Amino acid sequence: MKARKLTKKNQIKVATVFLLLLSFFPAKILAVSVYVEPMVSQYQTDDVFILEVKANIKDQCVNAVRIDLVFPTEVLEGKYFSEGGSLLQLWPRPIHIDNERGVVSFIGGIPGGHCGSIEDKEVLFGRIAFKVKKVRTITEKDVRILESSRVLLDDGEATPVEFTKIGGRFVISPERRDIPLDAWDEIKTKDKEPPADFFPEIRQEELLFDGKQSLFFSTTDDQSGIDYYELSEQRRVGFFPVERENWRRVESPVVLKDQQLRSIIKIRAVDRAGNKRTKVIHPSPGWQDFVPWIIAGLLLGGLLLWQFKKLEKLKNINHKI
Repeated sequence: MKARKLTKKNQIKVATVFLLLLSFFPAKILAVSVYVEPMVSQYQTDDVFILEVKANIKDQCVNAVRIDLVFPTEVLEGKYFSEGGSLLQLWPRPIHIDNERGVVSFIGGIPGGHCGSIEDKEVLFGRIAFKVKKVRTITEKDVRILESSRVLLDDGEATPVEFTKIGGRFVISPERRDIPLDAWDEIKTKDKEPPADFFPEIRQEELLFDGKQSLFFSTTDDQSGIDYYELSEQRRVGFFPVERENWRRVESPVVLKDQQLRSIIKIRAVDRAGNKRTKVIHPSPGWQDFVPWIIAGLLLGGLLLWQFKKLEKLKNINHKI
């Protein structure tokens, strides 16, 4: 495996490419295939199975993809999407499962890009959990990757690659299991590890949120995938919290409520199996942190002085007696 490093400026450019959906550029190179796995399988009503979206990128270097996959809504119901084990690390917009139109869409990027090789051709983009609703044979025309999908080269120009698209064929048996297959539940049951370690960062971007203090964060989970993030901003006085943790679900980046950065900030990643990893950012010490201690010191000093004078007064009275 080879990897190319991108500058921060180029990574921002890649994210911009995602959002502007450069899928309308003409394709130029035929060197990649994108497919679903398993390509052929058999299931029964109420089964939940996993469909993996993979690619063979051969000797190409890629850094971004957009995948639009269709499925028959009368037969299948899209339940979950997992980025666990995916080559993609940047997700500029939420993964979308539309059970009315029968479309799963996602856009992802690879920081630094990824180059294929003879030894490492196959890569995973994501896993989709489907539930079987009714009996029917599904052909490649039913579960297929749309022409709007794109794979972009890591060539500094985000050149689209023309690629082969391979769908899936499934037979839904009229037989029913006593206990339906639930491949998604199996993945969650086996997942005992928390999300990967990550390093949240507080930044101000002039073109984002009017330059307000914002928290940027991202991590991955190689098994069940990241479900959501939670943020807590806990006020403190004199280095100690003075209120309970108040968690709220957020997406990166998020504007911080405490623009003075005086709170203890905690960001928590939760995977789809319920495993958690929490990172804490402690604010830098400021003069406000020492005020309570100064006041406490003055009060204690005043109390000791009062006690001392009281003892001196008692001594003088005893001496006169």
